[in-house]
Amino acid sequence: MENRKHKEAIALLPDYDKLMVKLGTCPNLPEGVCDMRYSSLYAAFANIYALDGKLGKAKQYYEKYLQTNYSSTSEGRGMRIDYLLNTGQYQEALLYIKKDKQDLIAAGDTMSNDYTHYTLRHEAEAYIGLKNYQAAAENYKKMFILSDSLNSNEKQNTALELATLYETNEKDLQIKE
Repeated sequence: MENRKHKEAIALLPDYDKLMVKLGTCPNLPEGVCDMRYSSLYAAFANIYALDGKLGKAKQYYEKYLQTNYSSTSEGRGMRIDYLLNTGQYQEALLYIKKDKQDLIAAGDTMSNDYTHYTLRHEAEAYIGLKNYQAAAENYKKMFILSDSLNSNEKQNTALELATLYETNEKDLQIKE
């Protein structure tokens, strides 16, 4: 899907269905795993069909997604956002993006790649679809600032790890001496 190979992805659907049937027969399967995987499958194919211009099929899969229990959980709720954006349902997408944003803020998880690259990017895309370019630009600015900060933190952590590793190697050499 990410490589725009929609037809190839659609061709995999029968194989995925067969695998899901096999998954359902696995012993000691945790409760809800199949529902979660079906939810993911349906949301992905709703989006793939929408990107491929097959909106009728996309809607069928979106309806299947909505019928899963997982789609109404906080974790499963965000799976619908790509479909909503790709079908021009920007206001509805913003509702779910804002719910996700609230969850991430409540969890203190706003300094993450998920927040930066998914939540804020999706929000910017919705604003662009609504022709609210100022709000989209503000989101892109937040993304830039957070990405810069995340990259800086990552570089600092890598430097600390290397310094610790170097110190450990130095101590090992001293012990050997």
